[in-house]
Amino acid sequence: MRKPNNTDLLFIVLFGLIILYPTLDAFLGLSANVESHEKRALAKMPVYEGQDSENYIQGVEKYYTDNFGGRNLFIKAFCKLKLNLFGSSPFPEQVVLGQEGWTFLGESKGSIYSEHQGVRVYNKKLLARSKQNILDNKDWLSSMGIGYYLFVAPDKYSIYPEKLPSHFDDRHNHLNLDRFINSMKPELDVIDVREELIAGKEKMPTYGKTDSHWTQYGAFLGYRKLIQTMNQDYPSIGRTRRLSEFRVKLAPSEHKDMAHLMHAKDKFPDIETVMTPKDGKNFRQVKSQLRIPRGYKGDPKNYEIRYKSNKSKGPKILVFRDSFSNKLRAYLPYNFSEIIFISNNHKFDRSIIEKEHPDIVLHEIVERNIMESFKRY
Repeated sequence: MRKPNNTDLLFIVLFGLIILYPTLDAFLGLSANVESHEKRALAKMPVYEGQDSENYIQGVEKYYTDNFGGRNLFIKAFCKLKLNLFGSSPFPEQVVLGQEGWTFLGESKGSIYSEHQGVRVYNKKLLARSKQNILDNKDWLSSMGIGYYLFVAPDKYSIYPEKLPSHFDDRHNHLNLDRFINSMKPELDVIDVREELIAGKEKMPTYGKTDSHWTQYGAFLGYRKLIQTMNQDYPSIGRTRRLSEFRVKLAPSEHKDMAHLMHAKDKFPDIETVMTPKDGKNFRQVKSQLRIPRGYKGDPKNYEIRYKSNKSKGPKILVFRDSFSNKLRAYLPYNFSEIIFISNNHKFDRSIIEKEHPDIVLHEIVERNIMESFKRY
């Protein structure tokens, strides 16, 4: 038998350290300063109550899978290796690496990649079902004299196709959204802001390079299209705010959700458009008034966000929304006497409408979520 040499001993020691590291880390906290960048709650240790042992064992297994020693350090090392050595996304199902440092959401977000490649196409049956649900809600609102508007915030794929990977085939990039918008006609004109966002990006970025959301300037363009559309039916809404009424500057962005996920915020620099009103705001946030539904899984602070303005004659509007309305909140309250933003997974909650008696209901929804949401509600 060959006597082990120094190289053999080195590999044996390294292997032993790798095997022992999670245990040592759990007791000594060696990687305690390495934070988790996962956008989910990690599993907690279940409490055994003397019954359902199988579920308890599964819960313990999930806990240790999410919390073993050194886990965050290993994930960070994996990300660095994939990005720096191989130049590829460490989590391709979640993040697609585009050109010039641009990143896009991967397939895990509503099959977004397949949809924009024309692989997953909305069929007529699904479109018809969604249309019927939407029109039922619109008719119900009309019976009470309440206006209804549907606004789709585009995916970044739709606005920056030139920044997608070189192998990406963008011939079908707008297919599903176009099919959805056309299916709603003539009963409903969906508010479509793609043209304004594409034109606007020649002046300033309308989406973040490393974020899945639009910039503050992109949200401003969305706001202008919304107000111009609703103003045709509700003149008391008044004019839109002008860009000249804001101090605008470009600043480094900290909202780099996809870069953050890959432990690579420094590798993917990004900028944000910071817009500050020159004359201050004519609105203020007020106390929430609605009870948070049982089983609500989001941040309780985001369920209801309510503003009142000095515009006493303006209409009251209720907005069912998602995260794309976070930046719209800087503009929309200017034009309404009261505005209530509701984040409830796009559920068309009639009980809230009956309680609040708004003049207008606006449904804001990002492009990638339209089918999944409207086939349910």
